[in-house]
Amino acid sequence: METLIPAPLRSIVYVFCIGCDMPSLERRFGEAERGEIFSRAAEYLRLDCGREEYLACVGRGMFALVCQCGSREAAQQRAEGLIRGLDGYLAGFRAEYAGAFRAGICSLSENPDCGAKAALYNARQGCAHAFRTETPCAFSTRGMIDESEQLERLRGSMSKAVEKGEFEPYLQFVVDRAGTVVGAEAISRWQNPEEGLLKPSKYIDLMIRAGTITELDLYMLRCACVQLQTWKREGRGTLWLSCNFTRQSIADEKILARVHEIIEQYDFTRDRLVVELTEDSYAHDREAALRTIEGLHAMGLRIVLDDIGAGYSSLSDLSTYPIDGVKIDRSIVIESALPRARALLEGMIRLSHDMGIRVLCEGVEDKATCDAVLAAGCDFIQGFYFSRVLPGREAESFLRSLAARDREEG
Repeated sequence: METLIPAPLRSIVYVFCIGCDMPSLERRFGEAERGEIFSRAAEYLRLDCGREEYLACVGRGMFALVCQCGSREAAQQRAEGLIRGLDGYLAGFRAEYAGAFRAGICSLSENPDCGAKAALYNARQGCAHAFRTETPCAFSTRGMIDESEQLERLRGSMSKAVEKGEFEPYLQFVVDRAGTVVGAEAISRWQNPEEGLLKPSKYIDLMIRAGTITELDLYMLRCACVQLQTWKREGRGTLWLSCNFTRQSIADEKILARVHEIIEQYDFTRDRLVVELTEDSYAHDREAALRTIEGLHAMGLRIVLDDIGAGYSSLSDLSTYPIDGVKIDRSIVIESALPRARALLEGMIRLSHDMGIRVLCEGVEDKATCDAVLAAGCDFIQGFYFSRVLPGREAESFLRSLAARDREEG
């Protein structure tokens, strides 16, 4: 690239990386289909390449395009138009092929000392970021490159992380309308040997793309069973505990058998275990979701739909699935003091109650929000106003302090 681009032109030259999410394509399509996607993409890019642009295939399903643009805005428009055109071209062969590619952009004016390999590497990080954020394209930045390098390190260590016991269950407690603790949500944390303690936002999407998220879901289910058995033996058997299932877990044909095998090893009242179905799990494959929900119900477990009111979910889901509860998305809860948001929240709660479904509002972090969701009629509250996300020992101390307070007041 250095020989193609004279120094005076580097200020207006941009390097694009047009790439695919290979793990996702491998799960969705067979070898022949992937081959067609790549060959059709190459075909389109050759046709779209301008006279003063340089196109090269730099890996399976990955292309580099060097072009001149007068500004960042022009470069972004070129990349967005390229991806839109490529999506349309691929969809002409098969609708599911659309969305296979994203673009990353490296500006040589912002990276004046960047050689060919470094520019392409930077553009690849922008491409990866575009997939993570579900946008057509993204410019590479230093922070993005650092993040991508961290993700690569995590990707290399995650395959054995569950097996090695590196994940820990943390608890965030839930209260009823009277402020009494009635249950908790089990939330994972990854104690990574190199990166330290990581929150789910750092690894859940990675595990989904790698196809390993079901093992984490089942591990957290087992942790929940252990905790419920402990609570029962300690005389706290009325507390319930929830854990999350993601889309891959719901779609797994063996999930019901594996859940049954796990819960049969522990002694607790079955309806104290609550399975939260994350929004993407029940919205994308409704047939699989219904089959799994009915199977979990048959085992005596309770089912809650998470993130109601945002993204994919709709109020029609309340009548589609045989569920016990819903969690109102925090994006609605945090705005509940505003008139329009409050009216929406009240309507969702009223409709849920009419169907015999109980409602939990999550993301309650202050008294004003707490008062607003109580006035709207919610049944349960979760958020920092009542409980932080606590590691095991702190969660136990939290419960002991509540018990001591109750004895003093009694």
